[in-house]
Amino acid sequence: WDQRHNDVVQKVLRKARKGTEVTYVPGNHDAFARDFLDHDLREIVGTVIEQLRPLAEERQIQVAPPVGQAATVHGDELFLLRMTYNLLHNAIKFSPPAGTITVSLEAGQATARLRVTDHGPGIAPEHHQKIFERFYQVESSRHEGTGLGLALVQWVVLLHGGRLTLDSTPGHGATFSVELPLAGHPLLSP
Repeated sequence: WDQRHNDVVQKVLRKARKGTEVTYVPGNHDAFARDFLDHDLREIVGTVIEQLRPLAEERQIQVAPPVGQAATVHGDELFLLRMTYNLLHNAIKFSPPAGTITVSLEAGQATARLRVTDHGPGIAPEHHQKIFERFYQVESSRHEGTGLGLALVQWVVLLHGGRLTLDSTPGHGATFSVELPLAGHPLLSP
């Protein structure tokens, strides 16, 4: 997985050297979209679950791959893998030992919706917007990290014309939902 992570970083750096703004702003989509291809989001989720299986097993956490139909999105495979990895890694990291993580994937008429639900400590409402900022970490978290994971998830979702939402209450876990346009459909409004 480390090589894939390095590939994502190198791709962003190449874009930056070419003068491409790497912070998402409206209209920036086309600078990256030249490299986009169609990918089955179900396969991407399955790949990430397999990559994280040793960590989940070490913590005795159950993560079942989503079942259902294919959900083909138009995007950058490495960015989609990193987005999914960050969401699932966080769910494993914040879930109590012997817990369960629910991953669901639904394909609608024009969008695919990926949901990752954990049963960890949850996130207080005052942190809901801030956790997507670079380097932000909830002070009560006793877990190591850089505070970049969810910022990168949000950036990837926006780059692919999608939406990212959080549903969480302290003490009741968290559900992160990613909605992406299916291949051939327009970008979603932010």
